[in-house]
Amino acid sequence: MLSTLKSKQIKKKVERLEKSQSELEILNEKRKKIEKNQSICKIFTKERRDLIEYNSKLQIEANSFIHDLQTIRRNNEMLHQESLKLAKQTNDMSAQTILYKKEQQELSKDIEKLQKEISLATKARIQKEDEYFAECETLEKSEEKVNEINKTLKNLENLKNQEVENSRKTLKEIKRVQREINKLKHLRHM
Repeated sequence: MLSTLKSKQIKKKVERLEKSQSELEILNEKRKKIEKNQSICKIFTKERRDLIEYNSKLQIEANSFIHDLQTIRRNNEMLHQESLKLAKQTNDMSAQTILYKKEQQELSKDIEKLQKEISLATKARIQKEDEYFAECETLEKSEEKVNEINKTLKNLENLKNQEVENSRKTLKEIKRVQREINKLKHLRHM
């Protein structure tokens, strides 16, 4: 009777031991997944740093474009003022005598040339503005991507922390199961 009872107890403990062994294997699989997730997190962190660095470079380029654009606008304003002065001189000279007519024609040619230069400068300025605004749009899109990546990284970090916490709990459970196994082994030897 006593041996049958002991036999049943040992059988139950062996069953628990086998169950603990399968749980241990599951926990090992989870540990491997955690290690894989941690390496993915490292890759995302590096990519995030690279994106931040790239964003800084783009910001510097954008500032340079803004500076160039301001210079072009100042030059354009000066050319416009010069054009107004020359137009005024042309009107004054048209009232003078025939002796100045030749000079007036030459001055008109100069004005046309200057107006062409102004037109070219204006086109160049508009082109620079278009390039600058396109660059600004690119920067905004890059910033949105960085924000999305930052969100993803934060979520991954939260998941990693959760996995680490779960792993700690699992490890505690493994240790507890291990103690049970050791007790069973000890009982077997007795």
